[in-house]
Amino acid sequence: MDVTGKTKIFRKDFNGRPAYSRAISSQEYKDGEKGDWISEWESVQFPKGTDIPDRSIVEIKGFEAVYRSKDGIKRKLVVQEFKVLDAGHEEPAQKAPEGYAALTDEDIPF
Repeated sequence: MDVTGKTKIFRKDFNGRPAYSRAISSQEYKDGEKGDWISEWESVQFPKGTDIPDRSIVEIKGFEAVYRSKDGIKRKLVVQEFKVLDAGHEEPAQKAPEGYAALTDEDIPF
């Protein structure tokens, strides 16, 4: 499936190499009633040599794909073209809204 639009990219370095991901969230509905918010982290694959700061807003053009991991089949976003709209920066600590928990870098699963 083709994917275009803006997304926030999270970066974590392993052995001097960056790994990128993004969070996808939506609210569950059951019997026509709104339920809890659920979210999932998705790996993002950029062209080789890409260097994007953590928490950057990026306009992307790419497609969805899957890969095999030790935890089974996972999905990823493969970016073919991109433009950094807002280079990442440390966000000031904020209190999480009621019903939500604040995430730290340790919460990112890669």
